[in-house]
Amino acid sequence: MIESGNHLDLSFRIPPSLSFADLQLRWGSDGQVLFEWSAIEQLCEASGVDVDLFKLTDTSNVARLINHWYEIHRGNGGAIDLVKEEAMSYGAHLSWRAETPQSPCPLTQQKSAS
Repeated sequence: MIESGNHLDLSFRIPPSLSFADLQLRWGSDGQVLFEWSAIEQLCEASGVDVDLFKLTDTSNVARLINHWYEIHRGNGGAIDLVKEEAMSYGAHLSWRAETPQSPCPLTQQKSAS
C-alpha cells in the first residue's frame, strides 16, 4: 500500500478460490446495486488490505474497487455480469449497498413496462 497525496494506491491479489460472481451483484428495491461483503472481505484479506478502508468510508470507494475488479475480470476473459453492465449504463447516478434486495430494480421494471 502506497500513500500518494490524498489517496492510497492499493494492490490486490485475487485468490483462485474467489471470482467476480462471488459478489452476487443484484438490484435493490430502491435502485441500488447490492453485493456480498464476504467477497470484498476475502479479496482484502488475500491482499493484506484492511477491509475497513471500504466498510467505514464513502461507498464510492468500494464501488471503485468493484469497477476495477470487473475490468480485470473482463480483461481476463471473465463472463459478462448483466447487473454490472446495466449499472455502468447509469454512470455516477448509482449507489451501492451490501444488503439483501426485496424486489428487482424499479428502473428495470419501468423499462419493461414501457
